[in-house]
Amino acid sequence: MMIPSLFCLLLSTTVNASQVTIRDQSVQVVGDWENVDESTKAVIMVHQAIGDSSDWDFFSSHLKLAGFSALSISLTPSDSSPEGWLSTTQQIDAAIAWVTEQGFNYLALVGAGIGANLSMISAAENLNVDNLVILSPGLQYEGVHAENTIATYGDRPLFIAVSR
Repeated sequence: MMIPSLFCLLLSTTVNASQVTIRDQSVQVVGDWENVDESTKAVIMVHQAIGDSSDWDFFSSHLKLAGFSALSISLTPSDSSPEGWLSTTQQIDAAIAWVTEQGFNYLALVGAGIGANLSMISAAENLNVDNLVILSPGLQYEGVHAENTIATYGDRPLFIAVSR
């Protein structure tokens, strides 16, 4: 039967991403870039507090199959204080600018945990983000408050997934 074979293929798909280093003024961010030739759509993914760009490998492989180029970044806070985490929004902003410079006409930003809060903050201030997906955002993570940010995101698509 064809369906189980296809399912196994999807589960076994790996990402052969290129590592990129993005520099924007005094900010540097490292990520895994999976480019789809002639794609006009891109996704940037931001990990949880204890994680890195490899957290998104499985998802990136499926984005590629769907025709999306994907960048998963590894945040590097200056320290574990709220200010250290908030400073990583500059890394997200640098990733948004880099992907935008690549000529994509659609950009989605996906974040999980503290990455959801930080993505919400960056997306609210950046109209190049066409769609925001936040998984398990909190009223505050590691001191990063985002409860009031959602009101400034505007009239753009937004998907939020939460549970207890």
